[in-house]
Amino acid sequence: MKKHRTALGLGLFIGCIIVLVNWTLAITVVLGGQIRYKQFWGAQCPKLDISTMSDTFALVLAIFLFLMYSALAYLLVVSKDLLLGDERLIPNTNYHTDTFSNDNQEDHLTAV
Repeated sequence: MKKHRTALGLGLFIGCIIVLVNWTLAITVVLGGQIRYKQFWGAQCPKLDISTMSDTFALVLAIFLFLMYSALAYLLVVSKDLLLGDERLIPNTNYHTDTFSNDNQEDHLTAV
């Protein structure tokens, strides 16, 4: 599986996790607003039987997922060098990285 691990793939995975972090944060805000709205109208009209137990559970789950996705994204960003190793962006090619090294260039010249 190491040969399929590239910088582009890891960046795409980190990007998807950051989108999930944003999504769970938005869900947390919306659910918190719905709970507050239901509690307000439940206090205004006691005849209404408005329960917020399921919304509270969904809110706790959204907060938990937000924290877990954030931790995963942070760990992936911090350890990306460890995951990729010393590989280049173009794997399995014959591209030499020492092409412009400081060796004696006169040895390679030919007179015409």
